[in-house]
Amino acid sequence: MNLFSKLKTQILSGVKRVHLRAKEYGLSLALGERYVGIIYDKNGKPLHHLVLLQEPVNEMTWLGAARWAKSIGGLLPTIQELILIFNNHESSLDAQWYWSSEIHPQNEKSVFIVHLGSGEQTVTYKIDELATIAIRRIPIFSNQNPSIVH
Repeated sequence: MNLFSKLKTQILSGVKRVHLRAKEYGLSLALGERYVGIIYDKNGKPLHHLVLLQEPVNEMTWLGAARWAKSIGGLLPTIQELILIFNNHESSLDAQWYWSSEIHPQNEKSVFIVHLGSGEQTVTYKIDELATIAIRRIPIFSNQNPSIVH
């Protein structure tokens, strides 16, 4: 089984951890950034590499978190991205609730959150104060093997 197939199987299963380094994909990371893994669509097609930008920040509202992430050149992660972070880096992050970028479809005042100690997901109000992670995405183009991205 090649590296791509192995990673695809591990990430789609959602239970196995992968310990990879960005250099295995030819990716350059800035000081303090950590490589997380590859995000796949529902059909198993690789979409992008996921990188944590820096240490999490605690006690911010959702709007404050989104502004902070943008100020350092990042984004708030999706639920799928937070689950990948939980699977691959949970031991290096505090076991607490973290903001996602995903607003509840029936209540625009609520946002999905993930606990990086248990992987549990729920919804809370944007005015609550929670921990924040900023990420960046490195695209994987359809004609590109994720193992040779530069």
